[in-house]
Amino acid sequence: MPPLIQTLLSPEWLAKISREVHKTSCEKGWWGENAVPETTKIHKREFGEILILATSELTEALEVYRDGTDLKKTYWSKTTKSQDEIVTKLSDTPVNGWKPEGFPIEIADFIIRNIETMAAAGTDVEGAFNYAMLSHEFEKAQKRAQGLAVETVNNVPFALARINYWIARAEERYRTKTLLKKPVSFVLIIEDDNGTEGITFFLASAVNLAILLCEALNIDIEKAILMKMEYNSTRPYKHGGKLA
Repeated sequence: MPPLIQTLLSPEWLAKISREVHKTSCEKGWWGENAVPETTKIHKREFGEILILATSELTEALEVYRDGTDLKKTYWSKTTKSQDEIVTKLSDTPVNGWKPEGFPIEIADFIIRNIETMAAAGTDVEGAFNYAMLSHEFEKAQKRAQGLAVETVNNVPFALARINYWIARAEERYRTKTLLKKPVSFVLIIEDDNGTEGITFFLASAVNLAILLCEALNIDIEKAILMKMEYNSTRPYKHGGKLA
């Protein structure tokens, strides 16, 4: 295999952040009452629910693109509700307690959801990203050797669809294993001696492509992730009245 590609976010950094976001998620009640990172299990939250929530972040990113908004722009919003109306205020500069919004934030949300799922499963997050990066570079090298075109990020909707392809692969693997009544692993990067990639590999692959999209668009995705993490830490327990 060729040398490991280095994206804007290193596997080591992603592993560290995954533990932090999972800890916050436990504190906010998304893994059940009194949950702590050491005791969470994926089965406590429907895996399909986890995947579709990740996909929903890509849909929101697409809507920002369709609105014609500057993809590098982050803005802040605050919504207040009364009996008569719902009022949303916007700001181009940070306001304490206001929610960060924009394309970078939606991609950050997507990354946060996926790495948090990996942390919740007890995955070797750093190892998963190292393997996924190597695998993708090997695939591109093979295409170049065969004279085939290597995909470039020049179409945002297509790029988002390609990212979601890996989420669909994770769902397919989970569903197939369930139908065949075989054990499902959320930890193994490689599932067997035949080199069959596991769910963890698919999630890491989706995140890798999201990071590469941000690189292509000159988006500071690390800043967006940290910004959204800080906001999430201030939100109330099970904020928004959501069940999940």
